[in-house]
Amino acid sequence: MRFFSEPHELEPGAGVRVDVGHDPHTGKVTVTIVPGRLQAPPGCEPGDFRPLRQRLRDYQRNLVKEALLQAGGNVSLAAERLHEDRRNFFRRVQKLGLRLDEIRTLAREGNTTTTPPHELAHANEGGEGQ
Repeated sequence: MRFFSEPHELEPGAGVRVDVGHDPHTGKVTVTIVPGRLQAPPGCEPGDFRPLRQRLRDYQRNLVKEALLQAGGNVSLAAERLHEDRRNFFRRVQKLGLRLDEIRTLAREGNTTTTPPHELAHANEGGEGQ
């Protein structure tokens, strides 16, 4: 890893990702800076002209799905991580059309990545979860 003591110019399109973590048991905060390419935030891809309501739903669906995957499909743990009570979180999972059995299978297989929002647009055209 390289450290710069003076301002450093990055190549066009280059950037860094800053990951911040917190361990509630020890109270320690970790900060990781990873060099990489700049990317649009999820749901903000260039040329994505879906209605705001659909983009927000897809963004929320990805957040909930990611929390569930990281919690191994444990609804209580995922709800706690998103600071929502279990009952409302479970309703949200149902409203968003997420299938817990599929998410738990993915989590067991070690697949903890979510579908990019622009791909969700095509998957949700069939009216899933509405």
